[in-house]
Amino acid sequence: QRVAMIEAACEFGAKAIYVEKPFARSLRECRLISQACKRSGTLLAVAHRNRYHPALPVARKLIDAGLLGHVHSMEGRGKQDHRGGAEDLWVLGTHVFDLFNAFAGKPVTCSAEIKADGKVATKNQIHDGNEGLGPLLGDEIHAEWKMANGWSATFQSVRGKGSRQAGFGLEIKGSKGTMDIRCDREPLIHFIDGSVGNERIPLTSSGLGKPEMRDIEGTVRNHLAAIHDLIHCLERGGSPICGLEEGTSTVSFVSSVFESYRQGGKVVGFPLENRTHPLANRN
Repeated sequence: QRVAMIEAACEFGAKAIYVEKPFARSLRECRLISQACKRSGTLLAVAHRNRYHPALPVARKLIDAGLLGHVHSMEGRGKQDHRGGAEDLWVLGTHVFDLFNAFAGKPVTCSAEIKADGKVATKNQIHDGNEGLGPLLGDEIHAEWKMANGWSATFQSVRGKGSRQAGFGLEIKGSKGTMDIRCDREPLIHFIDGSVGNERIPLTSSGLGKPEMRDIEGTVRNHLAAIHDLIHCLERGGSPICGLEEGTSTVSFVSSVFESYRQGGKVVGFPLENRTHPLANRN
């Protein structure tokens, strides 16, 4: 119902919309939402709240300054709980993919493997997902992307394999160290210096090893920072920090996993030619 709801809101004059993630189930739905917003001049922001964390721009500056040395990869994980696999890919993975986009830009290629009960998943195992997610497949997913900036990115989700130690989020790995980002936890980011063991040094909006002085709970965690950004754009112009383009990017990450599976695990390029849901045709 998401597309119809947004189209109706735009038609009746909504100036701005803040929408839950994932905000669409296919790239075709993304296009329909984008067209509706453009017709009415409506701004749309997607609820990937970690994108608004004030430590993110600090982390990007430190990476650019060489803190991690030569960066080669990002490794992402879902919660890997009872939703592990395709549901985790959609519900939690999109948070990780939004951060992939924030640090490394858009994906260039994807290859993926989807399994069910330890074996390569088959089309007759496709089923309708919870909460209107659309067709899903698999309780184990392993995917890899090449990113626009040259980094590689991986994501894995295996049902029942999650733990607090290997938590929901991503690691950015370089020749001198690692940035460990744990979604929806505080501090959001830790730096692990590769030359001195496994000490985890907090990275906050104040800098490396400094206490966080901002009210994260009262701004980021409760979505207030995202709402303030959306209102600022509405009043003064500009695009939301996590708007239509960023939301569409997260959907393209998910779609590419299913599209690679549909093509037998082949490497698929971006932009994806198939704009419908790759699992929609179960024949």
